[in-house]
Amino acid sequence: MIGADVQTAYAVDENIGIMVNGSVTQNRSDFDSELDSDKTKSAYLEAGIGYFKVLEPNNKWVFEIYGGGGRGNYWLEYDNNQKSILTMNRFFIQPAMVYKHPIKNIELGIASRIAVAKYVSNRTQTTYPYSHYPDNEINDLVNGPADVFWEPSFRLSAGSEKVNFFFSVTPSLNLNQNFINRELVNLNTGIRFLLNTSKKNHNFGE
Repeated sequence: MIGADVQTAYAVDENIGIMVNGSVTQNRSDFDSELDSDKTKSAYLEAGIGYFKVLEPNNKWVFEIYGGGGRGNYWLEYDNNQKSILTMNRFFIQPAMVYKHPIKNIELGIASRIAVAKYVSNRTQTTYPYSHYPDNEINDLVNGPADVFWEPSFRLSAGSEKVNFFFSVTPSLNLNQNFINRELVNLNTGIRFLLNTSKKNHNFGE
């Protein structure tokens, strides 16, 4: 799977922050037969608001909690002749603890996100008489109850005061114990820019 993920956060004052995140992905799985070639694409956008506070007397530690929601579309193409489009609404709450070394600009963060996702629409176009893809799974996603996910996240970042590199690992656990064809672990790496270092913003979602 290939894709891009953009995460932004801004501190409106000493304890309140807002965040806007977006991602796009594309994946293709090739099987033995040319007819069994799956393609998936996705686009997702979310926003949230939260509270963060430097823990006294040790200002190396920051506690924060964010909540918000988002909406995404998922395009599925399988058997080269069948297509489905799913639309998902998602709401989340995310507490986190962040440790920042005051001299070496090394930051460690751990977050625990609980998310509720509901697929609200399903448009399917079929031009081939059969498909290996489990259609019942799509119908269950649309007609069934909302799915609840627990997504713990671990991040390490290092660099200068205004630019640093980060690496994060985020497993995705379905608390409903329903099978959903998705990435079970998300590995993410990139560059983080701090545009205004005069504010004490250590937001995990940056």
